Amino acid sequence: MTQYMLKILIQLHKDKLMTAILSIDRKSLCEKIGEKVSGDKLGRSLLFLVDEGYIAEGIKNGRIKKYYITEKGLDFLEESYAITREKNSAGRNSYDA
Repeated sequence: MTQYMLKILIQLHKDKLMTAILSIDRKSLCEKIGEKVSGDKLGRSLLFLVDEGYIAEGIKNGRIKKYYITEKGLDFLEESYAITREKNSAGRNSYDA
């Protein structure tokens, strides 16, 4: 896990992008993180995170792939970076840093 990959997970968590419907495309994600990186570095990072199960592909917008953080990614942040889970009023987990 690189520092850049960790930034991706934290940004997805921060924006509460946790379902296929609530997901973000590569360009928007890169802008939100605020780092200029090559498309190749971003692509490799996303591919690694998908392959490891930390993020998943959301619903595409045409040919544009979108991504969201998975339960495994949330567990990783919780165990490694003191992200806490609380039950919301609907009985579902919500997350705060």
